[in-house]
Amino acid sequence: MSKFVSFILGGYLIIFLGGACKQRAERCSISKDSINHEIDKWKSELRINGVVGPPCKEQYDEWIEENPNYYYGMQPIRSLSSDLNEDGKEEVLCFFPAMNCVGGNGTDSDFAMLLFHKDSMLLSNKSIVLQIEEFIKGAVYSNFRGDKAVEIADVNVFFDAMSQTISGHYVLWIYEDAHCCPSFEGTFNYRPFELSIEIMDKKMGLMKND
Repeated sequence: MSKFVSFILGGYLIIFLGGACKQRAERCSISKDSINHEIDKWKSELRINGVVGPPCKEQYDEWIEENPNYYYGMQPIRSLSSDLNEDGKEEVLCFFPAMNCVGGNGTDSDFAMLLFHKDSMLLSNKSIVLQIEEFIKGAVYSNFRGDKAVEIADVNVFFDAMSQTISGHYVLWIYEDAHCCPSFEGTFNYRPFELSIEIMDKKMGLMKND
């Protein structure tokens, strides 16, 4: 199931802070209250726009009857933090897995939102998953060697860690693949402010977009 709706509604959300994050030697962190506020807004946006419904129930039929317009249900949200661009300001990645609540085998990339400071503002990038997906698809397409161009069906990305980069792993299907058996898989390290990615694919090895 596509996250195109989230992409359109995402972009960059600007929130002016009452107390500006001032330049100083130590890392300027995002307050827990600000993070929770942005998470609450994000969850409401996902729910109102038909992207993610309430948490799953043990009885799939009951959940489906109560939420006929949803496929995925809300999951606990994890947060990772780091000073990605070494500007003395902390970035926070909030994410949760795409868990289908209908009993099928449908999967998708993690849902994610990156929070970061810029001058006196707190900004959010809710398009980060789609950015990474597009970079991976482009790298596989450009580096594939075969008799004909590879036809990519879908890619799922999952977040693992965050230090100098945002890192995770992925699986990618071409149209001939069964759901159980994606043709490509590997790991990635993404630098969101440089829009650069390093991919280590199990079949094709190291790939970069620069």
